[in-house]
Amino acid sequence: MEELIIKAKKKDEEALTEAILIIQKDLYIVAKAKLKNEEDICDAMQETMILAFKNIYKLKEVQYFKSWMIRILINECNKIYNYFFFVFYN
Repeated sequence: MEELIIKAKKKDEEALTEAILIIQKDLYIVAKAKLKNEEDICDAMQETMILAFKNIYKLKEVQYFKSWMIRILINECNKIYNYFFFVFYN
């Protein structure tokens, strides 16, 4: 996995895609715990992947890739949750 991340940091999109696919199930489990709606889960995961492609160069330690991705995902889930809470309760 670390080799994939090293390649990804050098702008190898296929390596990043492969790394994401390896942890995709874990990402889904986290998103499912935060959001109940399947469409929202997919939106959060998609936005997470876009942000990963844009910001992989910011990852300092390759061994923390999975944690980094989960943190991005949680932030995206929180944005979705907060948006709907604001819209429906204000």
